[in-house]
Amino acid sequence: MAAPKAKTPRKTKVVERNLTRELSTLLAKTLLPDLKERARPENVREALRQQWAQEKKQHRTADDFDDWIPRTLEQIGVAWILSCVFVRTLEDRGYLTHARIAGEGAADAEELFFRLFPSLSVRDYLLAVFRELSHTPGGDDVLGPRHNPAWRLAPGVEATRALLAFFRETDAGGELVWKFGGKETRFLGDLYQDVSEGVRERFALLQTPEFVEEFILDLTLEPAIKEYGLTEVRLIDPTCGSGHFLLGAFKRIFEARQRKAPGVSPKEHAGAALAQVYGVDLNPYAVAIARFRLVLEYVDAAGIDKIRDTPHLKTNLTVADALLHGEDATTRGLWEVSDNASDWGEDAFQLEDPKEARRILGQRYHVVVGNPPFGSPPNRALKDLYRSRYVSASGKYVLAAPCVELFFKLGGEGAHVGMINSSTFANHKFGMPLLEKVLPNFDITHIINTSGAYFPPPGFSVPTVIIIGIRRRPISSTFIVRQIGLDPGEYTDPKQGVVWQKILDNFNNSGFSDEYIEVEVVDQGNVHVYPWRLTGGVGAAYVEALEAIDNTMLSDCCSEAGPGAVAMSNADAIYIAHRDAFERAGIANWTRRHLTGETIRDFVCHGSEHIFWPYDSDLKPRDIVEHPRVVRWLWPYRHILESRATFRRGGTYKSDGRLWYGWHQLTHSRILVRHRILFPEILTEAHAILDDARTSASQSLTCFVPAKQLDDNTTRALVAYLNSSSFMAWVRRRCAPLSTARGDISKEKGKSERYRVPANMAARIPIPMDVIANGPVSFRIGTLFSALEDLGRQREHHSQALVDALKRNKTEIDTTLHQHTRQDQELRNKSVVIQEELDWTIYSTVCRTELPLAPLDVLMACAAPPEARPFTATLSTGSYDPVIHGDGDSANTLREIWLSRAHTISNNRLIADVETRAFKRSWLGQRGVFGHNKRTSAEVEIAGIRAAILAIIEAELSSTEAKLLPIRNVYNGLVERSHLKNLLDALAERLDANHEGDAQALADLARDDSVPYLAAYRYSESGLSKWTMWQSVWDMQRAEDSGIASGASSNVDALRYAANDFQNSTITRLRGELDVPKERFISYPGAEKDDDPSPLFGWAGWDHLEQATALAALYLERKQEDGWPADRLVPLLAGLLELVPWLKQWHNEPREDFGGERLGDYYDRYVEAEARALGKTLDDLRAWRPAGRRGRK
Repeated sequence: MAAPKAKTPRKTKVVERNLTRELSTLLAKTLLPDLKERARPENVREALRQQWAQEKKQHRTADDFDDWIPRTLEQIGVAWILSCVFVRTLEDRGYLTHARIAGEGAADAEELFFRLFPSLSVRDYLLAVFRELSHTPGGDDVLGPRHNPAWRLAPGVEATRALLAFFRETDAGGELVWKFGGKETRFLGDLYQDVSEGVRERFALLQTPEFVEEFILDLTLEPAIKEYGLTEVRLIDPTCGSGHFLLGAFKRIFEARQRKAPGVSPKEHAGAALAQVYGVDLNPYAVAIARFRLVLEYVDAAGIDKIRDTPHLKTNLTVADALLHGEDATTRGLWEVSDNASDWGEDAFQLEDPKEARRILGQRYHVVVGNPPFGSPPNRALKDLYRSRYVSASGKYVLAAPCVELFFKLGGEGAHVGMINSSTFANHKFGMPLLEKVLPNFDITHIINTSGAYFPPPGFSVPTVIIIGIRRRPISSTFIVRQIGLDPGEYTDPKQGVVWQKILDNFNNSGFSDEYIEVEVVDQGNVHVYPWRLTGGVGAAYVEALEAIDNTMLSDCCSEAGPGAVAMSNADAIYIAHRDAFERAGIANWTRRHLTGETIRDFVCHGSEHIFWPYDSDLKPRDIVEHPRVVRWLWPYRHILESRATFRRGGTYKSDGRLWYGWHQLTHSRILVRHRILFPEILTEAHAILDDARTSASQSLTCFVPAKQLDDNTTRALVAYLNSSSFMAWVRRRCAPLSTARGDISKEKGKSERYRVPANMAARIPIPMDVIANGPVSFRIGTLFSALEDLGRQREHHSQALVDALKRNKTEIDTTLHQHTRQDQELRNKSVVIQEELDWTIYSTVCRTELPLAPLDVLMACAAPPEARPFTATLSTGSYDPVIHGDGDSANTLREIWLSRAHTISNNRLIADVETRAFKRSWLGQRGVFGHNKRTSAEVEIAGIRAAILAIIEAELSSTEAKLLPIRNVYNGLVERSHLKNLLDALAERLDANHEGDAQALADLARDDSVPYLAAYRYSESGLSKWTMWQSVWDMQRAEDSGIASGASSNVDALRYAANDFQNSTITRLRGELDVPKERFISYPGAEKDDDPSPLFGWAGWDHLEQATALAALYLERKQEDGWPADRLVPLLAGLLELVPWLKQWHNEPREDFGGERLGDYYDRYVEAEARALGKTLDDLRAWRPAGRRGRK
């Protein structure tokens, strides 16, 4: 026997310790759970409620109390962590005579404390440390009770011990694991930003990368020092946060002073430099951190050994909203500034020190720098207040716009201004007043698009731009650095990023261009025109040629209404569903097909979304009173619909007497028309359609009605142009790319960028006159569009017919699927050929040159795959040999033309500029943002089979009386008279699935389109709380229906469900934030027979009475035939109880077939009697929870 092999010892994976990550874990796992328990007693909640009320009064929060508590506790937890970091920083730098938390003397200090106060705890010790050190310079702000949220609420003893243990942890050699003795203090601000995502989002914490701060100070502070003198220059950051710009400015001024006067003591230089930097922020704790950091920088620069030896320091920092207080002061002289606190908006924000705020914000500065907040104002009151004070606070503005205006106003004449800011104002309509009314007053020297640069995580959530300028009338040109590409990598040192280095080396190098940036010097008149063009690259020469030819603007081709939205419901979460959901509700004739920016692709309208449309053909509202099915469907959401805001400030549909189920806005001139043109506002490729106006179009689609002078053919030619590569080149050169929704743009590197064309930009789209001149070009491209439109309709019909074909064809399933794929590809390839001809016909117009064009009859006889197009010749190292399908002569003719086009691309600069993949149609169909939802032909087949199977199941469940069926019975009944098994086999083959049987596969499919019958199965505990709130709303509505006025109201936002309010993602997907039923089936978990575990399903199209009938029958069967005990019957009875209010509301008329019985009252009595028989109260039924869930059973 061979000796056993010795086991190779497993290598221990070394995990690098990370301070931020471990502190985040400590916060989430230890401190927050403890603080939540500490906040439960009523006396603590009352104290917190008073704090909340004060913040509410000062407009510092828009949260309800229940939402405010967890966010405040999170900030308190962060404050306890950072307080310990502050103490450890003082200890490790040697600024204390003896340590308090860790290091030499810490143990003795703690021992002495407990000798003196034996009844106190470790929590009291830490608070005593904070209070003691709050008396040091700068310490009161970060450790004292005035600003430190830690004093609001203390964690329990065990949690405090865990906190102390973390900062006292030692390694095997007895050395402290975490050390804070370095000279750099930037990590303090970074920790505040990164330890808690919630705190970061709430206070918009986003630290400026150090290399960006240095760059901006190079272009602002350095020239200001030369102009105004080192001893005179003053700098302010009006949105200073934790002080990164202030620290950088302090170091520069201090070092410059030392170089200029080396004989003067460092302490004197440090004090003078400290007096020259000013900061403001509305977050008190961030300002406290900034003060603390400045004090530490001062101590280090001055050469002071111990913090106790530091003289009294005055730092020029204050807590205030610079947008409120700064604007008022800078529009008047210093001598005019009011001493009346109310004039400074004290009601809008509590000033820490009114006199200090007036002093700092009541003077002008030589340098204004910063990284202003990017988001929207936190509440309506502040938004309106800013709007009244700033020209740039226009429309649906974000803070980025008025902050630009503020920065320049805070500067004196000739002041240097620099910032890194969101570039959203550059291409959104709200930015127009800033660009065209505010900036013409100032000299903008540099506009640098930094969206392509790599910034260290978490990065910026929106595209960013650096703006450098001088407060004076424009006298110079402007350097614009445009983005072409995104940085390809991630770096240990982000300063070394490729794009940033390109910017650093070339921002003053006019004419520079590579794959990442291009630099151009423009006259400032171009800067004062909306929108800014911040992206560059291919297409520039072609677009300039397009704009140079004889053309008009789209606004001249529209009716008087111009481009804009068709209508707004402001109730899409309720009103939009698939058509079959409306059919189940019996109100399909109250709907219209609903088109969105994502449904129009490649001349095909995808999807089956419909929307509730309560209007007749003249747009007169239809009365729902005589339509009980409509009433029942809408009624649960009446409060939500009545609470919609109207155009009157503070008004609602209910207060203003508007029709509660009506749409918010209807543009009659875009609806009551014969046809209209639609294209997505946000697009990656050119997609436009000619719509017959019998649909509903979402706000994501821009709509315009062709002008009267355009006949049918020129109208089609116009739509053809909006589907061309020429149009897409204009969009990509003249409009700005969007980042992901609320995501970091750097996370989508290498993916197709989306571009936004708002209505005001759409009006400026250049249209070549030849396109609408009713001549040969117009006729040709109009004819080409008609062919594309016809092929698109064929593809759409072909796609919709697939499910019907699969339901009908009992044997040749694979053949049906393969034929569908082949025919769709054939139709697509025919479209490819015609689209190419459309593009090249427009090129001939723009370039004013003869180009190889194909006869129309040749085109109609040919097809080619997208990869055969002429521009692909430049992407291949081999010879170009296009594959053209069609009859011999036509295919050969087109092949020669495409070969000629490939040659033209290689030799014609303008054509090469536009014939690139960036502007061409991809022919990938509906694929979602960045292609996330792109489907292969195999996935299309799988979706078709699923839809066919679900339709067969639904037909079975809906064709019988209201009765719950085990899925095994459904399968057995269907398999005998349908080809269900063949479909299941085809699905399993494509999924490569080994399911436990056909009945189980059927159950899985049904479960994926079903919602449980009982609330306890649908919602999590948080969801059940919201569901209880909904029940109160319905009670209020019923009272109103009975003529009882109710003063009660409910916060609409609090009623909205989040993903974690539901038990699983299937329910979230099917119900949405307002819990609107859109599922096919109702599931009945836990109701299966003991000898048959097959799950039970019912049809979601049943009304409440039919649901009650089916459930009551099941309850009796389990009780009488199966002999279930009370605990198993309770959830079934609870399900009936939940139906009772609806039965009494909709089904309580006397029924002759039931001897005059009112069925709502009957079921009410029945449930109460059965509950007593089970030894339960109705509250017991309501409190029931499935096993493993909190709550009484």
